[in-house]
Amino acid sequence: MDESERPARHLSGGRPLSRRELIVLTAALPWVWPFLVAPAAAKAQPAQAGTQPVPAITASRVIPAASLRADVDLLTRAFRELHPGLLRYQSAARFDERVAALRRELDSDRPLGEVFLALSRFTATIQCGHTWVSFFNQSTAVRAALIEPGPRLPFWFEWIDR
Repeated sequence: MDESERPARHLSGGRPLSRRELIVLTAALPWVWPFLVAPAAAKAQPAQAGTQPVPAITASRVIPAASLRADVDLLTRAFRELHPGLLRYQSAARFDERVAALRRELDSDRPLGEVFLALSRFTATIQCGHTWVSFFNQSTAVRAALIEPGPRLPFWFEWIDR
């Protein structure tokens, strides 16, 4: 089947996603979006009397289960409709099992750090070097919360050839 015979791949009834949009969708993790928009919106508008300030983004910031379920649905749909190598190293049934396991893992409110790790483990099962939870695509606040905090030590190692 050549390119002209292929059905258009859509997430919704709109136009097909470009390659760049596909990469951003699968790598940028849509679950982070509400936590990036809320702090910016809070800064843009003056606080009203009696309102709670938006908490800072930290690894322990809790993401509601309803948001996680919606994000897993979107991620699953994007993988099924857009990822060309999704079934290269696994069957459709095995992928469905892994999605079910991810749903169980994220079926309750979870801290941002745990969600990042769960999605990292899930995307690793696809065995595609182009598909991973990229810390490079995260906002400065998310990178500061998840990637930059220390310490990175201690770690275990063994001297070889001594």
